Parts: sequence; structure tokens; C-alpha cells
Amino acid sequence: MQHLQVRIEGRNKGAEFSRTEQFGQWPLQVNGNRDLHESLEASTAHENFDSCGGAEERDGQERWFTSLPPVLFLELSRFQFDRSRGVAEKVNNALEFPDVIYLDRYLEVNKAVTRGKREQVRRLVERRTALQKELAGDTSYGGPTATSTGDELPLVSVLQLAL
Repeated sequence: MQHLQVRIEGRNKGAEFSRTEQFGQWPLQVNGNRDLHESLEASTAHENFDSCGGAEERDGQERWFTSLPPVLFLELSRFQFDRSRGVAEKVNNALEFPDVIYLDRYLEVNKAVTRGKREQVRRLVERRTALQKELAGDTSYGGPTATSTGDELPLVSVLQLAL
């Protein structure tokens, strides 16, 4: 039986590290992810962890598949620990799987392209958030006497009334 080979690389307290490990199955978190690719992204992309270093040194790690077996077994983690009650809870969330799965974005040979795409997505998400805030400001106008009790009007209505 062939195993999944993964290179784990990153930085811990300022020291770079890289190691290769083999997995019989790849663990995937179900909670917080809608589909297979969100879960794979969460399990492979750069993960930060606490360190004593400054903010300029991003301690963390990322995982890259170096070789894939003919059949890849995915282990769905459907339990999480509830700290407030001190018990394990089953996660019943659905995780969608596409009919065809392309794993090339998780391969080490595509590391540079994937990192570039992840950065592009991060910038687009930031831009979308900024535009949503701007739109929220444009669609509701409170004027100088508005309160948080719902005295705001859509800006379009204010402009139509002014005309």
C-alpha cells in the first residue's frame, strides 16, 4: 500500500524547519468548512502558532503533498471537544464533495503558483470587505441627528427627496 507523502515546512521561534512524513489517510475538519477544498485548504495552508517572536516573524507551518497514492483515504473529523461542558460533541455538518477532485494546488511542485493564488484571494477578500463597508455607508444615511434607533434612511431615498 502506498502512502501519502507530505512535506511540512515552516518557522518556529525564528528557526526554519522542513520534514517529510507519510500518512495512511489525510485528516479533514468538517466543522467550519463547507466543502472538500475548504477543508483541504485549512489543513494544508499556512497555519500560525504562538511564539515568543515578534509580529514580523510569522511562526507557523504549511503542508505540501509530495506524492499521492493511487487511492487517497480522507478521514473526516466529526468530533470536537466542548470545553465548557467537558465533553466531546459530534459534528453533523455536511461536507460537499465534487464529482472530480483536482489536488494539484496542494502539490509541492505547484507551491509558488498556489502561494500566489492564496495571496490574490486574500487581497480580493480584503477588497470585498472594504467595498461592503463602503456600500453599507452609502445605503444608509443617518444625517446629523440620526440615532441607533433606526433613524437612518437609504441614501438613494435621501437623494430622491432632495430632487
